[in-house]
Amino acid sequence: MNIRLTSDIPINSSPRRFPIIEKEIINQQIEQWLKDKIILPSTSEYSSPVVLVKKKDGSSRLCIDYRRLNKITVREHFPLPLIDDLLDRLQSANIFTTLDLKNAFFHVDIDPSLKKYTSFVTDTGQYEFNKMSFGLSNSPSVFQRYIYNVFRDLIKENVVMIYFDDLVTSENETQGIERLQRVLKTASEYGLELNIKKCQFLKHEIEFLGHRIKDGKLYASPLKIKAVMNFPEPKCTKDIKSYLGLTGYFRKFIPHYSAIAKPLSNLLKKDNNFSFGLKERESFNELKQILKSIQHLSVTTSLPRANGQVERLNSTVIAVISKLSKDDPTKWFKFVPELQRILNSTYQRSINLTPSELLVGVKMRDKTDLKIRELIKEEIRSNFQESRANLRKDAKQQILKEQESNRKTYNLRRKPPNKYKINDIVAIKRTQHGPGLKFKSKFLGPYKITKIKPNDTYDVKKIGFVEGPVHTSTSAEYLKPWSDECAI
Repeated sequence: MNIRLTSDIPINSSPRRFPIIEKEIINQQIEQWLKDKIILPSTSEYSSPVVLVKKKDGSSRLCIDYRRLNKITVREHFPLPLIDDLLDRLQSANIFTTLDLKNAFFHVDIDPSLKKYTSFVTDTGQYEFNKMSFGLSNSPSVFQRYIYNVFRDLIKENVVMIYFDDLVTSENETQGIERLQRVLKTASEYGLELNIKKCQFLKHEIEFLGHRIKDGKLYASPLKIKAVMNFPEPKCTKDIKSYLGLTGYFRKFIPHYSAIAKPLSNLLKKDNNFSFGLKERESFNELKQILKSIQHLSVTTSLPRANGQVERLNSTVIAVISKLSKDDPTKWFKFVPELQRILNSTYQRSINLTPSELLVGVKMRDKTDLKIRELIKEEIRSNFQESRANLRKDAKQQILKEQESNRKTYNLRRKPPNKYKINDIVAIKRTQHGPGLKFKSKFLGPYKITKIKPNDTYDVKKIGFVEGPVHTSTSAEYLKPWSDECAI
């Protein structure tokens, strides 16, 4: 494994505090790592703190908090497999074997000169890794490359490898046993160990990547369906986010999911007050009702996916056609050919050509309808103006938010003003600025309080023949009780 940083300034941290029970877990794990030569004592100028993460079975995993190091790490990219693509490969499979690699990342070596970057600290000392560690930003990509290199030939035969979860698929048990033997032989040659407790062999139905797979079909996970069924009615936007996060997992199983969930997703928009009314409650319950009768999904869809540019172009086209056919909306289709021709003959900055030139190599004759072209330009300008207005609105809201935050901070630090009574003797702060005043007293007086006004303001009158106005009004923040030091 290679680690490249964008800065030469060392990242270091102090050990974190842990309860005694957690300290024992950390120390036991470190002793085991030292025994297995996974780590060794370190004197590196780099160091990161440790953190304990709870597993599903309730036990704890010792990890390193490399977040500060990851911010200055150059990312190493390897094409991680898409979940949907992996599921597509299971279309003809009937027999499944799942394998879980034990201490998977520790099978990848680190360049000796780069071990110093993996250093971490506890209350018992400083250590660094001999093997690749959890938490490094490049660890998943590096390990996926390692797995692909080890099982390259088997991956071509419907052996799915993603991180440390491996799936061996086959059409029958005989083929499944033969492929499993080859996988185990390859794993043995490279010293890879399996976590037997988490392995399943020659099953007709499995849970993989959060899905239940059986007979070439994809089913929603019963545990996830149960979680949605038991979800209480949302009381705040945080609950809405959690609910949409759960149901979003099923969007491939639910036709028109976005339309059904729109009343709920609208509650997450900026400047929207949370109001869980009739529409929102109907959307909330409808998603639950659909999930009760949910069936299965074919493993592969083979459908093209849209992108943002296409969606924006479609919105422009629809707006232009609507304006052209406003006299008779039922005849909208008559304007499509001409609009299509104009769009194909319009220069596109992204390709430095017109679409027709890119397609056939010939520039179309410019016999455009000026009205349609002007409508297109008008719609583009309108979209730009709307986008800019939204940006300015967001900027204004952010400024107001920061002003309110600064005001609260100022008020927290500000001391309450002193209260004065009539005939109290005070000094008033000099507010004039000019040459020759640098070495003069910062306060004038003495003055006597003659009148108390609202908002902590007072009328004062000068006593004796001293510098300053005879009568004036001032606020409490410019007053202080008179003392001989005020005249200095």
